[in-house]
Amino acid sequence: MYYKDMEINDQFQITLTSEEYDMLNEVMPFAASFDFTEHHEGRTFDILWDKILNADHQIKFEEIK
Repeated sequence: MYYKDMEINDQFQITLTSEEYDMLNEVMPFAASFDFTEHHEGRTFDILWDKILNADHQIKFEEIK
């Protein structure tokens, strides 16, 4: 089926542990030192970094059996 009057946007969601999130925050400043504008719009990196910094943090408590 062809939707000529529609714009399609993808969205992805991942779940990270605290350790994984911390590592991602350490990697981003290092990655920022490279020039991604050759392959991507420069603003895209800034938007991604903002999303990482403003991630929804949920703490779940589970009873240990």
